Amino acid sequence: MTPSRSLLPLLLVGALLTACSGPENYFQRRWYDATDVIDLKYGCTWNSFGLGAKVEATNYIGAGIGIGIQELLYEQFGRHLAVDEADFLYLGVFGVDGPGTENPPSHRSEFSVVGINCCQDERPLWVDRFRVGGELWLLNAVGGVYLNAGQAVDFLGGLLMLDMADDDNLPLDVPW
Repeated sequence: MTPSRSLLPLLLVGALLTACSGPENYFQRRWYDATDVIDLKYGCTWNSFGLGAKVEATNYIGAGIGIGIQELLYEQFGRHLAVDEADFLYLGVFGVDGPGTENPPSHRSEFSVVGINCCQDERPLWVDRFRVGGELWLLNAVGGVYLNAGQAVDFLGGLLMLDMADDDNLPLDVPW
């Protein structure tokens, strides 16, 4: 079989997949899926303070050290964006990280005992719980980067028109 003949079935499959939703829609959805793979956490206000760091091996396992209160914190979970105030207190494998107590939480709250998050609520979605990364709290600023493995699988499945995260019809940064 010549090289051009071996590429023909692959090109036909690709054409059929993009024809299902239109090429511009298909590529836009794959771009959005690709941006879901990296989650950012950030915040900076003058009324906040903190000093510390935390690493997570999933939303269920993490460790850190430090204390902080952030008045306005943005955290991405795939296509979703949580905007809230946050409290942070970690001492090794024991810690609390999540929304403050004044407003109803828009995203996850975390209570870790021996490095295991024992109080996971319904958010984030299951596909966004398998992320690896960390965050740094410095004075009045917070920054964090996470590799979202669940969204990486959704991106690869999206190449075959599978939508495991059920987010292909959502725009970027959908608030909770």
